[in-house]
Amino acid sequence: LWDGSFFWALGSNTPRGLYKYNADGTYANVYTATNQSVAIYGITTDGTNIYVLGQSASNTNDSTVTQYTMAGVATGTSWEWQNGSGFNARDITIHNNILYLLEDNGHPLYASTIYAITLAGVLISTVATGLNQTQSPHGLMYNEGEFLLAENNGRVYVYTSAGAYTGKVFNLNSGLDNLKGLTYDGTKFWGLS
Repeated sequence: LWDGSFFWALGSNTPRGLYKYNADGTYANVYTATNQSVAIYGITTDGTNIYVLGQSASNTNDSTVTQYTMAGVATGTSWEWQNGSGFNARDITIHNNILYLLEDNGHPLYASTIYAITLAGVLISTVATGLNQTQSPHGLMYNEGEFLLAENNGRVYVYTSAGAYTGKVFNLNSGLDNLKGLTYDGTKFWGLS
């Protein structure tokens, strides 16, 4: 996540949490433990708060979205997202104060869904379903009217805001493996692996 001044990354292994880095990539000595006791997947910001998507501790088939301040302090606001059987939440992004959640239904179809959700966790609509160009989506961002879905191997597929595949795909790095996040600093795209 690029917040305009700093990069934020999720540590998905123990200790799980938010890590803050300067623009030059040096560690800014900010770490916040997340309340997710299991896997964490995605991070986004509305410029006022940071939102972290993680696996629910109370029901590991579901996910939790937790809100933090820009200083990395938990606000006490969180809500559960019911993924459904066989589905996995992968990432979140924000545009115009609407959260967009990427969900992957896994084997055998690899078809993904994007949901529009209020910042309070209320479903607005299913934006797109059956997105199947990427077989292991792990990153989602909204940029200039388009959704970008980052695949685990570094390829990024571009969809319209209505979820139609544009035919555009680019590769962050042909050797990149285990891509888990995607952000844009106004000039360049950055991937977290």
